[in-house]
Amino acid sequence: MKRILCMLLCFSLSIVLLGGCAQDKKAVAAFSVGYGKADISPESSVYLIGYNDPIEERMSTGVAERLYATVVAFTDAEGETVIFIACDLLYVLRAQSDPIRKQISAETGVPFDHIIIHSSHSHSGPDAADHKYYQLLQERILTAAKDAMADRAPAQMQTAFSRPEGYVFVRHYLMNDGSYRGEGVGAVKDSAIGHTHKCDNLMQLIKFTREGKKDILMMNWRGHPWGSDPIPYTTATSNYPGVMRATVEKSLDCLSVFVLAASGNSNNGSQLESENRFDKNYVNLGEALGQEVIKTAENFQPAKTDNIQLEENILLRNNLRNGNNFQVPVYAFSIGDVAFITAPFETFDTNEVFVREGSKFPMTFYASVTNDWQSYLPTPESFPWEHHYEVRITRYEVGMAEDLADQQLAMLDRLFEAAGYTEAEKAPGYLTPEFAPFSDGIEYMNPVPGQLDAAKAVENGFYQVILLTGNTFKTMLVADKETAEKVLSQTSMKLLFDEQNVIVDIAP
Repeated sequence: MKRILCMLLCFSLSIVLLGGCAQDKKAVAAFSVGYGKADISPESSVYLIGYNDPIEERMSTGVAERLYATVVAFTDAEGETVIFIACDLLYVLRAQSDPIRKQISAETGVPFDHIIIHSSHSHSGPDAADHKYYQLLQERILTAAKDAMADRAPAQMQTAFSRPEGYVFVRHYLMNDGSYRGEGVGAVKDSAIGHTHKCDNLMQLIKFTREGKKDILMMNWRGHPWGSDPIPYTTATSNYPGVMRATVEKSLDCLSVFVLAASGNSNNGSQLESENRFDKNYVNLGEALGQEVIKTAENFQPAKTDNIQLEENILLRNNLRNGNNFQVPVYAFSIGDVAFITAPFETFDTNEVFVREGSKFPMTFYASVTNDWQSYLPTPESFPWEHHYEVRITRYEVGMAEDLADQQLAMLDRLFEAAGYTEAEKAPGYLTPEFAPFSDGIEYMNPVPGQLDAAKAVENGFYQVILLTGNTFKTMLVADKETAEKVLSQTSMKLLFDEQNVIVDIAP
């Protein structure tokens, strides 16, 4: 009898244990997300890379906003895992990122090509190539990656987006003589009257709601982190992305990751007096952008949380200016109906828009400066303007930007097909709206009415006029001779401008 009872007890215990194992397996099999974070601020005086002084090295004298590596680990129901690492650094070159990725792979079992290292491009951070600092960086990123793997919990995904105005501007300017200038060639405030085009201002959010753990919020925004105001030039800082994360986490009680979109030709500050809302004060900017995230987060919609698909593409190109070949590591992955595409460049905003809007996925995060840094990648229309800083220093000939964009779209197409989806429609308002002429609401008066010779023909087919607003004379560009005649025939008017701030008509 005792033997029978004992057998029954063992059998019952086996059923319980097997049931428990089945539940654990089911929990592991669910799509899960984990988070890790490591402080990568310099612990001693190091060279700050970003604004190079040819005479004296810029050595750090302290830290303002702490610099972090934030890590998200994604695992789907089939065990496919991607580790995404975002660092508050200018960049992590391939010579430094590859060894870190190999070490993480060796200690976590996640394949090397499933590990992605992205940089927010802070110009007030240490050089990852510095041997002493690199040791700290490697150890702490490894720890954060392992923490993220251990932190995984079942999750559901939601997305939201908005278009906050007045934060990001193309840093190429139209001058009052009709010429174009880039910001990297000196101050242009006195004679800049517009931008070469209006920058896209899409803000994208992905929220992972996890069982029993804090939400994880990923933010995708463009705008080259620049300037050190209000701190000393020699102080290390994570710049506006760090302030933005802190603002969001405090308000929403979440964990956050900042992903820098294409920012090769855009700044979160403008040389036009009417647009210098933040100038170079990154603290005010970060707080304001954080508030925009908080507002956008009110509009989350469920996203399809499904298996992970991943594409690695090492492109071989031979259109370097010196004629040599080079390799471009490009990675793309998708989670359900959300895609991520990377580039190791500082890409231009028009390239990002082309890829993001050409993607079949409802939402596509664009991550520049990823797994490497291979200089600026200007788009074709920029090359005639050799005075643009990015064009002067780029390693590439015309055509490289289009090649990359085509390859990125092909990768995204393959991911979409592998996921088994059909043609997807973007949410209303997701695509960049077509630009319509606008009025700045200011009343202008013509000081020399009726005299066409007051309009001066300048470069690029524009006409230059000098108009009076209040007590100030303003030099402006007009799109064509007919419009110039119309403007100069008025004694008082409100003007309509295009996306370059060029006069195209008189407001009705």
